[in-house]
Amino acid sequence: MVGVHEEVYRIKAAYLYGRWGIMALLLLSSLVIPYKIATDGQAYPDLNLLLTCYSIAGFLWIVAPFDSWTVTAYIETTSDGFWLKKLGQKARWHPYSAIMAYNERPNSTRMESFDELTLYLTDAWFVLRSNEYRDYADLKDLFTQYGKAGQHQNVITVPERNLIRWLIGATALIILINIVFGFLAHNDTDSTPAHLVTIRDGVSQAKEIRNKGRLKGVTISLITYPNFSFYLSRREYTDSLAYLVWAVDMGQPIELTIRESELRRKLSQTEPLTFGDKYSDFRMVDVFAAQQTTRFHIESQSPVYEPKRTNPILRTMLLGMLLILCWTGWVYVDQHRLLRAT
Repeated sequence: MVGVHEEVYRIKAAYLYGRWGIMALLLLSSLVIPYKIATDGQAYPDLNLLLTCYSIAGFLWIVAPFDSWTVTAYIETTSDGFWLKKLGQKARWHPYSAIMAYNERPNSTRMESFDELTLYLTDAWFVLRSNEYRDYADLKDLFTQYGKAGQHQNVITVPERNLIRWLIGATALIILINIVFGFLAHNDTDSTPAHLVTIRDGVSQAKEIRNKGRLKGVTISLITYPNFSFYLSRREYTDSLAYLVWAVDMGQPIELTIRESELRRKLSQTEPLTFGDKYSDFRMVDVFAAQQTTRFHIESQSPVYEPKRTNPILRTMLLGMLLILCWTGWVYVDQHRLLRAT
């Protein structure tokens, strides 16, 4: 029997702060940055973008707790029990007699290999890793004298299960709202070609829009309409847009051909906006021809129709797959052995 000393064992600082850093990056990339992009400089938030980002980000936040619960921040041993603090949870005291079983197995990441000891209590569980604790051997000798060695199991406590269920439910709700948004924002238009008009104004900025280095299009900002981006999509033009940013003469007039409906609804505001006009990238105005004196002239050869804003049927099918993933996650959690306080 290993003697018990009152002592505090803490995880190495690099691993603790590294996990908190990952959580902070997850918060920024999945919640804060999409919100900033969807609302920055917009008269109306881009709910199309925001709801889509949050529908996907919800799954990251469902998975994140499973990882954080395997991180034991510190353990404080006493004569008859120990205080256990898991990442993201409050410290709780447990008697040594609550340890029912344990399992040790090798594990590894891309950076290192280590031993992983999982302890199963009557109402809790926790993980110790040899790379995270300098006194791993001492902790292993202390805790493995209680309980029996066994197979690794997927377990979960009642509060942990309730949190995951809440996250799954919240994600499913966001997905359902996203589906409803697809129908509300849809502009029911026919196959009649849209009326086009040409506007003339000075250029204040021109920049390329790229995705993983590939040119998607070019946006042009006009002096009179600083809150709008006039977008030339690469898919609409047979001519290459690769030279366009360098060809634009800043401060000089440019002629842009746009839909007459967007001129009336967005720029001159002589007609009311539809729900889709407001909340599906309100700031963006599509351009189908551009000309600046003798410097350049490009024109789309594709027929132009009124924007539908969303495709509710396709959207429902794709988001329906995410709802199936939510249901799969719910079933997966229910398959974990439940550790309940007695």
